[in-house]
Amino acid sequence: MQSVPMDMIFDRTFTTEEVYARLGYKDYSFTKEYNYYLSELSNLKYEM
Repeated sequence: MQSVPMDMIFDRTFTTEEVYARLGYKDYSFTKEYNYYLSELSNLKYEM
């Protein structure tokens, strides 16, 4: 298994939960929070 930062794992889990909620597999939705965090992620500056 490749070593990855924990924040990447949590981001993936968060996104997966939102997708399942939108598909109706989950009883809850946090679209407002999802959109906020998605916009924050797109504003990150990083070098590859």
